[in-house]
Amino acid sequence: MKTGKKINLLVLFLTLFFTGTMIHAQSLPLWLSLEQGKTHFRNGAYGYALLSFEDARRSRWDQFTRMESDLILALSTPELRRFGDSLEWVERYCTDQHLDNAARALKELYYRYPKDELGGSVRRALEELDSLKTYPEAEFWLGETYRVEGELNLALKQYQKAYEDRKNLETSGFEVEILYRMVEIHRIRREYQEMENRALEILNRPEADTIWAGETGGFARAAMMRILENDGIDGNSEKYVFLNL
Repeated sequence: MKTGKKINLLVLFLTLFFTGTMIHAQSLPLWLSLEQGKTHFRNGAYGYALLSFEDARRSRWDQFTRMESDLILALSTPELRRFGDSLEWVERYCTDQHLDNAARALKELYYRYPKDELGGSVRRALEELDSLKTYPEAEFWLGETYRVEGELNLALKQYQKAYEDRKNLETSGFEVEILYRMVEIHRIRREYQEMENRALEILNRPEADTIWAGETGGFARAAMMRILENDGIDGNSEKYVFLNL
C-alpha cells in the first residue's frame, strides 16, 4: 500500500474514532461523566480525567443553554407574550398546551432552585437558568487534576472558578473543601496574604467544619482568629497547623 493511502486511512480512522468518542461523551449523563473522570483521576490517568471533567462541564453548559433557548422560544409566541412577566401563567400555559420542552426547562429549574424565591417572575426564571450553566464540581476536579500534575497556576484558577460558582454546588458545605485547596496553593506559592484571606473565610464558616463544634472548638476558633488578625502570616510559624492541610 502506498504511503499516501496509509496516511489517508489513518486520518479516516482517527476522525471516526474521535467523532464516536465525542458523540458518546455528549450522550452521557452529567454525573456519569464526572464520576468517570474521578475514576481516571484515582487511577492516575490524568489525561483521560481532564477529558471527562471537560466533557461534564461542556455538557452542563449545553444542557442549560438548550433549556434556556426552549423557554425563550416559547415566550416569543404571541400567546405567551400576553402573560408578561407572570411565571405562574406561563407555566400553566406550557403545561396545558403541551409545550414540553419549555415545561421541562421550568421543571429542571424548580428542581435546582426554590420556586418561591423566583417571585413569580419569568425574567428571574431566565436569569437563574442562565446561572445554572456552570458546573463547579467539574471546575474543582479540573483543578485537582492540574494540582497533582504540578500546574498550580491552572489549579488555582479552577478552584477560584468553582468557588465563584458555589451556588450551584450539589453537595452542601463543599465550598469549604474548595477553600482548603486554595489555602494550600497560596501556602506553596508563598502568597501569605491570600492564604490568610481564604483561611479567615474558613474560620468564619464554623457550621461547615466540625472542628469548631462544642465549647473547646469555639475556644480554638477564637484563638486562631486572634492569631490571624493580630499576627498575620509569616510562612514559618507553626500557628497554622489548625488548617489541617
